[in-house]
Amino acid sequence: MVDTTQAELIEEITRRVIYRTLGLDDPSVVVVGISNRHVHLTGEDFRTLFGREDLTRVKDLRQRGEFASGETVTIRGPKGSIDRVRIIGPFRSQSQSEISRTDCRALGIDAPVLDSGHLDEAAPITFEGPAGTVHLDHGVIVAGRHVHMSVPEAATLGIADGERVGVRFNGPRGGVLESFLVRVKPSFLSEIHIDTDEGNAPRRGQWRRRTHREELSAMVNAKSGSSPARLLGTFARQVREGEVAASRQGLRLGVDLGTANIVLSVVDGANKPVAGAWQHSTVVRDGIVVDWQGAVRAVGSLRDTLEHRLGMRFTSASAAVPPGISPATIKVFTNVLQAVGLETDEVVDEPVAAARVLRVTEGAVIDVGHGTTGVSVLHDGRVTVSIDEATGGHHMTLVIAGALHLPYDEAEAFKVDPRHGREVFGIVRPTLEKMATIAARAIAGAGVTQVHLVGGASSLPDAPAVFADVLGLPVERPDEPLFVTPLGIPMVPGRVEEVA
Repeated sequence: MVDTTQAELIEEITRRVIYRTLGLDDPSVVVVGISNRHVHLTGEDFRTLFGREDLTRVKDLRQRGEFASGETVTIRGPKGSIDRVRIIGPFRSQSQSEISRTDCRALGIDAPVLDSGHLDEAAPITFEGPAGTVHLDHGVIVAGRHVHMSVPEAATLGIADGERVGVRFNGPRGGVLESFLVRVKPSFLSEIHIDTDEGNAPRRGQWRRRTHREELSAMVNAKSGSSPARLLGTFARQVREGEVAASRQGLRLGVDLGTANIVLSVVDGANKPVAGAWQHSTVVRDGIVVDWQGAVRAVGSLRDTLEHRLGMRFTSASAAVPPGISPATIKVFTNVLQAVGLETDEVVDEPVAAARVLRVTEGAVIDVGHGTTGVSVLHDGRVTVSIDEATGGHHMTLVIAGALHLPYDEAEAFKVDPRHGREVFGIVRPTLEKMATIAARAIAGAGVTQVHLVGGASSLPDAPAVFADVLGLPVERPDEPLFVTPLGIPMVPGRVEEVA
């Protein structure tokens, strides 16, 4: 038997051979595993399905102690079933199945994207074995992207268990995917896990795939701390908890007059977040300022809050506007800044501000706000299409209010309560499809191969899947989608630290 020390030595030798073979002697290069549909079972559920005590070990997997068993089950949903789904051992404390979005359509289920083991909102599923059947009310998910990492390797990269990172895939069609959950344990060997839909993405133009379970050059964007996921996580804490970064060099202020919230953001000369503040507001409706005095009071109060936290005064700011609005309407937004003593540094379309945070130079950015859905298409960093139409979170709330016979404020509270996520999604799915149709018209014929979804109203767990279904394109939504546009407003285009 190989002990832990020997296994770690073997792992290190293997890694070095891989790096040398690929010409990538870099500690942030890790192996990518493409995870096919599979099942985890408790011992009790296994006995119900197979009428015996233990799994048959067929093949050891990369992570120590895990193995592919010789047993398979049929998984069944309302519209269909999938046979010969492999059971992965050893037994777990909860039974579950991890499948792809494509599998969901075949089964007729709407499984949410969740981290493995977090099953409170999982969809129902039935397992069928040779000796019996097991039905789970909360048993099937689309597993969230994640990275397994050893303790020494995580320490080398400066990241911790539970953090989210971006991953860069090299090659002619390389790119960056966000929101990988980092899982750190002493027993882990470094490995990135994506599902088969993401692994087949090169057929839709994302990145090149050499083998079904390949050793891609995958760069974990963590060493510099400047990946979009990290910037957004930092800014969200600054807004919600009042944190302030130490940097005071080249500070710039941004103002986002949203339909549901007003958010002010501060970045430094390297486009890193320094501070943020927000408050709920209804001063804007469908991209138009409808409460001038309320807007001025809110922006002035939030500006004062940030100046107090930072110990300095601002004399200018940038503002974001919905794409495609008239010059007269833009003037109203800049007049709000002027009324609180701020000169205008820049007026930027909301999706373009989001693109700065996400570092998008090719593709489409869809910003789903409370009042409107804005779409911008970028080629070589230039905006070629920019539109905005009145459908957003406000309209979803109206639909919920009508369906459940609730007053508007109660419907809004119901919508944002995660306990009602599945019911809300069922009610508002047609509204989400309308938003996606707006985007489809905007990007038609524009040669878009990748879509980025942002905005607070895109926060429903399955919103990206709806957009992907309507658009027929891969859709990425970062963590904290509400704060993407506000963070990008004061950023200087192109002034982003290179990720090591």
